[in-house]
Amino acid sequence: MTVSAPGRKKKAVLFGAVAAAFLAVMTAAGGLWYANENKQVDQASKADCVLARRILDGTRTIPQGKAAVEEWEKNTTKLHMQIKNDLLSVNMAEYQYWAYNNAKGEEKPPAEAKQKDLADTANGHCSDAAVKLTFPVIAS
Repeated sequence: MTVSAPGRKKKAVLFGAVAAAFLAVMTAAGGLWYANENKQVDQASKADCVLARRILDGTRTIPQGKAAVEEWEKNTTKLHMQIKNDLLSVNMAEYQYWAYNNAKGEEKPPAEAKQKDLADTANGHCSDAAVKLTFPVIAS
């Protein structure tokens, strides 16, 4: 003989629904926390940002002539290789690439909007160091 317990079954279903809702809320809250914790840009040291600014200052007066441009690029590469923050170093290398190829007349620089995006990204890496990087616009 089987005895049915309708009240017990309802309680189990209700408990399961509450547990599933609680789990969904906790998962969403965890996802939001993770997104907030990881949205900050990787921060470079003040030394890296000062070095990046020094590189940018050097791009204001890129020398003329193929040999002089090659020498400038070699020296600038040595400087940007000293930047320890990988993401800032990549930003500086990309900008250097644009400036170098433009100075050699081999490639037109990207649009100003793309150059501004790169500058904004690089400055994001230096926000905690309170160093402002001013990227000269590379005009073709």
